[in-house]
Amino acid sequence: MKKIFYFSIFAILSMISLYGTSYAEQSQCAPNTVCVHPGDVLSYDIHFGSANSSETFYFLDMVDPNNIKVIEQFSLGPGQTQNGTIILNINTGLGHLDQNGSQEVPFLTVLPTPIQYNKTSFTVTSELLTFNGFKRTGLSAIQGDSNMTSTLEYDKETGILLNANSLGITTIEGKPELIRYTSSLIKTNMINGDSSELGTQQKTKTSIPSWIKNNAKFWSEGTITDDDFVKGIQYLIQQGIMKVPHGSYQASSSSQPIPHWIKNNAKFWSEGTITDDDFVKGIQYLMDVGIVRV
Repeated sequence: MKKIFYFSIFAILSMISLYGTSYAEQSQCAPNTVCVHPGDVLSYDIHFGSANSSETFYFLDMVDPNNIKVIEQFSLGPGQTQNGTIILNINTGLGHLDQNGSQEVPFLTVLPTPIQYNKTSFTVTSELLTFNGFKRTGLSAIQGDSNMTSTLEYDKETGILLNANSLGITTIEGKPELIRYTSSLIKTNMINGDSSELGTQQKTKTSIPSWIKNNAKFWSEGTITDDDFVKGIQYLIQQGIMKVPHGSYQASSSSQPIPHWIKNNAKFWSEGTITDDDFVKGIQYLMDVGIVRV
């Protein structure tokens, strides 16, 4: 389960550059560091297919000025708890298991802040989110491959992962199955109020005509061509459903093939498995990489 989740995050993080600064709710955080302190806690509710579990990170004492000890507690239910110790370097954002310091990996649960990202990319968007009644500015990123589509939401100021969602096809006992993975932050002492950056435009629902959904279904099944599907995309842009800076592109389309994960997205969307907003983000990716230009 965790291998699938972390694979999705690694793919999305290729779109995000990480830099750091201090955060007002957490004192004395140096620039270019992960802003955590002894006593901080992050708890997540996890669903993988029909299985439910939880994951909690307890930040303990500083090992030295650059490293903090973290206990990762993973629970599948009563009496089924596993603990692991991570040594997190707050300067690099890399962590390693206590017993094996030679294998460092990014600690993706909290990123160095603020997260600097490509503001022209349609696959990473800034949005107004809500956590435990607090209004927060967040970054939402979408990525996919031939088997999986994933969305991550990070709190922009703290760098904390708020939500992770993956939908894809995996092989279980030799049979392909459609599996959904979700991880949602349910408790932390690191977010105690509204974000100071509330100028972000609130996320809104996207309404798409039903014939576009039919087009997506037909395209995913191979009934209509890529060109016909692109015409539907162009309609979405021309009607203002997807925003493109005026004059950025001329009406044309690239000869590059459309990634297979976009076709999977179309199938999932036509079946109601993913939302309009998730589908639109995938289409916006085509514009971002120049496959479709309007």
